Formats: sequence, C-alpha cells, structure tokens
Amino acid sequence: MLKHLLFLTFSLIVISMGSLIAQEITILDKITQERIPSVKIYSNSPKVQQLANIDGRFNLDFFMGCDSIYIDYRNYEILIF
Repeated sequence: MLKHLLFLTFSLIVISMGSLIAQEITILDKITQERIPSVKIYSNSPKVQQLANIDGRFNLDFFMGCDSIYIDYRNYEILIF
C-alpha cells in the first residue's frame, strides 16, 4: 500500500512539474476578448512555425532560443515579440 502511495505521489509531482515548465499562450482579440483559432506563430531565427489550436492556444516551448516571435493572422496587424 505504501509503495502505491509513494508512486502516486511521485507521479503527481512529475505531472505538476511538467505543467509548470510548459508555457501555453492564448491568442485573444483585443476588443472582443474572443479566442482566435489557427493563428500563425513563427520565428525566423531559428526557423520555427506553429499554428494555434481551435481554442487559440499554442505552446511556447517550441520557440526556446528564438530571438523574435511573430504572431500573424489575416485582417490583423502582425505582432512581434
């Protein structure tokens, strides 16, 4: 029983640490505050590209080491971070 409890505790710690390390960003319209799906997020150095999911979310982990991150969506101004 103690063995299973320790495993469960260890598993919860590992899962919690993973969620602390990962950074998920949500793209919202500035005026309406609605989520924007399928936004293109990319970097030129190094070349990385990703699309936001249907909820307007994407994982920032893919952009580690990038000097600039561009967020592009039709009919919106391109943002550079």
